Amino acid sequence: MRGLRKRGYIYYSLAGDETVKNRRERAKKSINEGRRMPQLTYLLEGLASPVARRQFQKGLSPYARACFKGPPTERQKTALDVALNTPDIALIVGPPGTGKTQVIAALQRRFAETLGDKSLQHQVLVSSYQHDAVDNALNRAEVFGLPAIRIGGKNRRKEGGIDPIKVWCERKSKEVDARLDEMFAEDATAKPLSELSRRIVFLRLAKMRSSDRLEEIVRIDQLIKELAIHGIRFPTGVQEKWSVFLNHETLQITPQTVAEPQSLMRHVRALRTTAAGFADDGIERVYGLERAISRHKVALGDSDKNLLSELSAVTDISAAQLQALSKLKDQLLDRLMPDYRLPALKQVLSQEARSLLDEMMQAIEGPIKRSRHGISSVITNYQASLMQAPERAEGTVRDYATIVGATCQQSAGKAMSSLKSLTNLDASEDIEFDTVVIDEAARANPLDLFVPMAMARRRIILVGDHRQLPHILEPELESELQSRQGLNEEQALAYKQSLFERLVIQLRQQESVDNIKRVVMLDTQYRMHPTLGDFISQQFYESEGLDKLRSGRPASDFDHVLPGYSGKSCAWINVSRDMGKEHSHRPGYSRKPEAELIAREVKKLADASGTQLSIGVISFYRAQTDAVLREFVNLGMAAEEDGEIRIVKSYLQTDSGEERLRVGTVDAFQGKEFDVVLLSVVRSNDLKISPSLTEDDREKQMNAKYGHLRLSNRLNVAMSRQRKLLIAVGDQGMAEGPEAEEAVPGLAAFLSLCRKEKARVN
Repeated sequence: MRGLRKRGYIYYSLAGDETVKNRRERAKKSINEGRRMPQLTYLLEGLASPVARRQFQKGLSPYARACFKGPPTERQKTALDVALNTPDIALIVGPPGTGKTQVIAALQRRFAETLGDKSLQHQVLVSSYQHDAVDNALNRAEVFGLPAIRIGGKNRRKEGGIDPIKVWCERKSKEVDARLDEMFAEDATAKPLSELSRRIVFLRLAKMRSSDRLEEIVRIDQLIKELAIHGIRFPTGVQEKWSVFLNHETLQITPQTVAEPQSLMRHVRALRTTAAGFADDGIERVYGLERAISRHKVALGDSDKNLLSELSAVTDISAAQLQALSKLKDQLLDRLMPDYRLPALKQVLSQEARSLLDEMMQAIEGPIKRSRHGISSVITNYQASLMQAPERAEGTVRDYATIVGATCQQSAGKAMSSLKSLTNLDASEDIEFDTVVIDEAARANPLDLFVPMAMARRRIILVGDHRQLPHILEPELESELQSRQGLNEEQALAYKQSLFERLVIQLRQQESVDNIKRVVMLDTQYRMHPTLGDFISQQFYESEGLDKLRSGRPASDFDHVLPGYSGKSCAWINVSRDMGKEHSHRPGYSRKPEAELIAREVKKLADASGTQLSIGVISFYRAQTDAVLREFVNLGMAAEEDGEIRIVKSYLQTDSGEERLRVGTVDAFQGKEFDVVLLSVVRSNDLKISPSLTEDDREKQMNAKYGHLRLSNRLNVAMSRQRKLLIAVGDQGMAEGPEAEEAVPGLAAFLSLCRKEKARVN
């Protein structure tokens, strides 16, 4: 290692660990003492407590309804009612594709509406155990026209994470575009009149280069002709002077488009111009811009084209390349962004020409007043402010926003104390909110959940699904408890059970005591084909005594004509044991025959569907995902850069901008969805399970044979990411027979479903 001293000291800082520990302890103490919600400690212990009854408020208002893509389901309405009227805590169970994000967005609006005359500033906290979940929960948040304030994660957002202010600015800009289009549709002369007046002012006052002046005059003449079609003409004398002016300037008027498409702005802004940012997803951003430029037929110089082409395949970007990319980004922003300032100047029009332009402005004053030009100008300026000065928008939002977002730990940090205007920036116990909403609550460590929960003054809403990925418990703690404390099976299970799952059970039992409904499970899925939706419902929810999941969309919504799978929603491609068994790694497993077949199948499907289809490849083992990626390299779908394998640009995005191809473990797929998913089974062995052994010993043998395939919550996530088609690839012998039905019932049931559907089981 260059630059490393031969002698010296390395220090490990415990400050971060100490901060986390202190926040957890303060939160638990606050809950135990009943500082804000005295009944909370009783509920957490499974004990009944007196509650204050409040007047019932309807959960669904017209303002909240706008958060749903279609009419909300009855269970979504019930979730809003329960969350809004809970005297303390409410749980919303959200299985895959049931619209829990829409419910969270609607709740944020309803909570703000019910504050009445109280201060709206920073009253609702939206939290989760990790940044991605917070970003997803805030992505659609907008209350009284303002987005949420995001606390923490700033460095991450600079390198590609979601910034809710930026998302809001882009969304508002699109809304303004639609509004302007509507205005221009109502008055066909408003747009050309607006542009004509602006360009006349520019030409009248600006000192321009000859080429720039020519461009302005060309565009003005085009607009004059366009308005003449709608019956708006200059007086005869003014028109004659304009013709003389053109002839005097000896201009060759040729039709051309000066304005570049504003939709390119998003791609230009997304370019990464720092080394760290470019290493993250810089190549993907460059590729997205290349496609947008091609789609909009934007003219670029050869040097700029060569730079983008070079960067879309670079393995190690240099400082000079970063500087060139930054310069190109600035140039494109200047070119695409509406600019109402006077250009940099070289020459001035003659007094005679300026007088002519003054006459032209006077001539169109009447039509402008009769049109909607005045209103459209104000709206256009508002749009420009949103896109050009997002930092000013953030300052305004920070002062007035109702919704605040932060991870569980950062909700008690100094940045939050500063936002809440606390004198002592370390006094996290003084931070409080009217309402606390925690998404992905089933995955959070209970001690971390306590941190935001302790801040709730009025109500707590936990949203999650204990039938998906489990909560995160420090492995060292779990191992130490198991070895030193000698935990029995019941105690060990209690440690592995999430707080969310325990509360689902406790609060449903509590309902029979106080008749207060606190738990609602969303029951209509919109993500996947009904056949797959019914399968997920039966195997992972109904089998656990939970409600049946219904499908809210017809099978026809998921039609496809993929080669070899037309009309099918599920399939199993058999990779028999004699083709090669699993290979053990430390840790995990891989299986090369599966990886090779998956790579060929993905390429066939991707090439057949063009850039319309998104495909995900999931495995329970990191070693297998690495093996699949290596096969992608062999087929030209991925390339190795700096020791890391990345998907090549032609397979990065669909036409709609969605991620086109992803390979990863189950943990990387929760919350994501793709048109087609291939599930790599991996496990293929001849280990035997003896029927004569004790139950514990049989469990050990089944675990050795099937490994992660036995984790039903992970299997649920792996089998619920697809929209149109789920393909299992692996040794079907591992999913056949009584042993499989006992050890891996979900996998065995899927094989049976494929046989029933006659979907490529060979």
